[in-house]
Amino acid sequence: MWFTPLLLFLVSFILLMFSLYQDVEQMRGCTLEARDPSTQAHIIALKSLTLHFIFYILHVLSLIISVMMRLIVWTHWYWVKEKVAYEEEASSCSPLS
Repeated sequence: MWFTPLLLFLVSFILLMFSLYQDVEQMRGCTLEARDPSTQAHIIALKSLTLHFIFYILHVLSLIISVMMRLIVWTHWYWVKEKVAYEEEASSCSPLS
């Protein structure tokens, strides 16, 4: 369910990067200037799109980790293990033993 936005973003990202890269290569072949404003705008767009991609992937990874941590904490056996560990620790530290 939450993979749909990720897949749509990846497909659009790949298509847009490919298109921008082709445009930059075509523009470099047609112009003699390396500092053409249009070429620079395309390169800046490529850089910002790459940065946006990195942040989006980090966001998705943080969501996955958050969901996994909630699943671990919400399991009933997690709390049973915590109680057993606490009781073992308390009994080993008691002065009567």
